[in-house]
Amino acid sequence: MTDKFKSFLALAKQRYRITLTSVEQKLLKAIVKGEVADYQVKSPELILLKEQLDLELLKEQLKGLEDVENLEYLEGLGLEQLKELEKSEHPEQLKELLAAIAKEKEFNNPATVESWGEKRILSAKFIEWLCTDVEAFKYFTNHGLQVCGAKISGKLNLEFVKFESLWCFTECVFVEKVILRGAKVEAVKFDGSHVVGIDAGLIEVRGSLYLQNGFQSEGEVSLSEATIGGQLSCCGGHFYNKEGNALNAHSIEVKSHIFLREGFKVEGRVSLYRATIDGQLDCSQGHFSNKEGDAIWADNIEVKADVFLSNDFKAEGRVSLSEATIGGVLSCSQGHFFNKEGTALNAKNIEVKADVFLRNGFKAEGRVSLSGATISGVLNCDQGHFSNQEGDALNAENIEVKGDVFLSNDFKAEGRVSISGATIGGQLNCFKCHFSNKEKYALFAQDIEVKSNVFLRNGFKAEGEVSISGAIIGGQLACSGGHFSNQGKNALFAQNIEVKGDVSLRNGFNAEGRVSLSGATIGGVLSCSKAHFSNKGKYALFADGVEIKADVFLDKDFKAEGIVSLSEATIGGVLSCRGGHFCNKEGTALFAQNIEVKGDVYLNNDFKAEGIVSLSGATIGGVLSCHGGHFSNQEGDALFAQRIEVKGSVFLRNGFKAEGRVSLSGATIGSQLNCSQGHFFNKGKNALNAENIEVKGSVFLSNDFKAKGEVSLSGATIGGRLYCSGGHFSNPEKYALFAQNIEVKTNIILSNGFKAQGKVDLTAANIKGNLDCTNGNFSNEKGTVLSAEGINVDGDILLDKGTFQGNIYLVSARVDDTLSMVKIKQEKVTFPLYLRLLYPFIKNIKTIKLHHYFKKNIKE
Repeated sequence: MTDKFKSFLALAKQRYRITLTSVEQKLLKAIVKGEVADYQVKSPELILLKEQLDLELLKEQLKGLEDVENLEYLEGLGLEQLKELEKSEHPEQLKELLAAIAKEKEFNNPATVESWGEKRILSAKFIEWLCTDVEAFKYFTNHGLQVCGAKISGKLNLEFVKFESLWCFTECVFVEKVILRGAKVEAVKFDGSHVVGIDAGLIEVRGSLYLQNGFQSEGEVSLSEATIGGQLSCCGGHFYNKEGNALNAHSIEVKSHIFLREGFKVEGRVSLYRATIDGQLDCSQGHFSNKEGDAIWADNIEVKADVFLSNDFKAEGRVSLSEATIGGVLSCSQGHFFNKEGTALNAKNIEVKADVFLRNGFKAEGRVSLSGATISGVLNCDQGHFSNQEGDALNAENIEVKGDVFLSNDFKAEGRVSISGATIGGQLNCFKCHFSNKEKYALFAQDIEVKSNVFLRNGFKAEGEVSISGAIIGGQLACSGGHFSNQGKNALFAQNIEVKGDVSLRNGFNAEGRVSLSGATIGGVLSCSKAHFSNKGKYALFADGVEIKADVFLDKDFKAEGIVSLSEATIGGVLSCRGGHFCNKEGTALFAQNIEVKGDVYLNNDFKAEGIVSLSGATIGGVLSCHGGHFSNQEGDALFAQRIEVKGSVFLRNGFKAEGRVSLSGATIGSQLNCSQGHFFNKGKNALNAENIEVKGSVFLSNDFKAKGEVSLSGATIGGRLYCSGGHFSNPEKYALFAQNIEVKTNIILSNGFKAQGKVDLTAANIKGNLDCTNGNFSNEKGTVLSAEGINVDGDILLDKGTFQGNIYLVSARVDDTLSMVKIKQEKVTFPLYLRLLYPFIKNIKTIKLHHYFKKNIKE
């Protein structure tokens, strides 16, 4: 017995109690020596085994254990960790050692405190005296007060005590609440200890505070307004207070890190409201449960470094980080957040200086709110799963992200994802993801501003409306390969969107429901090649008033079921619908009234339309090419292009086919109208209506041109010739070709294979060149086959070798040169030529056979 111990023992007998127990004397001796007062039971079996160990062999065997460096480290492991290690295969020596250590841990497990006996009971009052008596403190070393394996009887009250050393209680049991409120101490450690609550509000710890490695509290642990100069570590700690705060660290100030990780478990609320943390807040692998309220309440927290709610982090109840400021990253990767009836993660108005990760197995049941957040890095939700079927799955309205936003790579949302009003400094990337909120908003991004690209492509799938109305996109909008489904309603709503680059809805893009681009401004091309739009009987693609600086492609297996509307659109390049299929049998298939296209319009190369194609009032800076196009609307207009203005040519040729009326009435064409080899079918009605058309060049209805129904050129003005050689016009007993008041600057050619079944009417026509019907075939058995009353021909009328089955009516005709009827064929009609009041206006008659006939008529 040393003199120092004798002196300390005497002081204790004088100032505390005259008779000290062996437990108390053991503590005095440990204090003097600067050692731990260890009351744990030592296993004889373990002691013997350690004496027999081959340390070199053990050193090799320990290399197979992750993070275990030596025997001391192995003995320091918790009981649960040891039991996990025992499950694996090990060499015999290591296996025996693990079993012996685990057995000793069982002896000393605080959960078995009732079997500890009197030799392990230490009075709380004795500890209070040691920590408050000025003379007693002189016997402490810099190792402070260290107790292991004791049962502390009574309430330990060290309120506002100043103790300039360490308090360490390892694997102890406190039977009443511990009071450390307002105390000032060097460091505090309760590793593995069991308590019924700790009140350490306002405590000042110059070093670190440890409540870890099996620490357990059956009541509130309060660190409210505490100041900790080192770290607060609760790794492996268990906190229980279901009716209120389990861990209350309201307004705590921690100069280093807070660790609530690696086996940390809590039932009740953890409060970090207004906490200030100079290091990290790490809750990785922590489990938090407060089903009826907040699992973590950390509103207005300030963390200078990173926050980790990741790696099997689990919360049942709301996690709230509203108004938090985080100097590093917020990582919730592999974190699980559950609060089905409300908010699972509330990070409203949070400010994060680096990245936010809700990815790699992140899972939330309940709303995740990032509304009003400011994120200086990226927001990455790749492989994150968000579920809140009755409301918002992810609400990030008015969020500001300096970098990119990723909702991709197996991202899944059940419920609305809202990023309305968001500002994104990089790109918004949503490939290989699934948004589901049937009949409601699946992705709501109205008025979003994205400095780079928006990608809703390559495996993007939405069930419900995707709305990006009013969005401003600095790059491209790419939805190639995206699937949008909201049958009968808006599938993709992009009204008044502004895109600086291209818009791509192509290569497997599929929409069930309306796609709306009405009022959009697109700085590049709009490409819908190989895309499918389906909204039967309604708008499939609604792009009225859209302004596109470059080209529009609705081609290469583009398919639309429903109306495609480009009314009032302005297109700076070409409009290409080559190979596009447009289907709306009961109405309009393609509605492009008053469209303005600076370049060409292509409705060709196997273009197909079932329903009206309307280009009424359109202005086209190049050509309108419909060669090889198929237009079908048997009960009405197949192609409706009244008052269209085309600066170049109009091609309805080379396999063009229309079932229903083609209307070009009032059109202005800067070059030619070419319908060679075009087929127009509308039996008994107008097949081609080009009344009052103005064509600067020639009109070709030739070379196997076929019309079943009336072809009307009434009032037309043609700057070149009207060429119908080889054209077939069929409308029996009605007008086959109706061209009253037509004005042709050169020739009209109805010759060499021209065939008309029905009346050809050129009444009051004005022809600056010839009317050539040489070898023409005209048939209208019950009436006039060729009516040219009041016609004015500056050149010749040539009916040579023509076949006429019906009357030729040339009353008041004026021919400045020759009327030639050489070898005309008369079949079935007794008097095929009815020429009355004609002779005075005809010069240079060359036909000898008819000369006497003309004179006879005049005399009569």
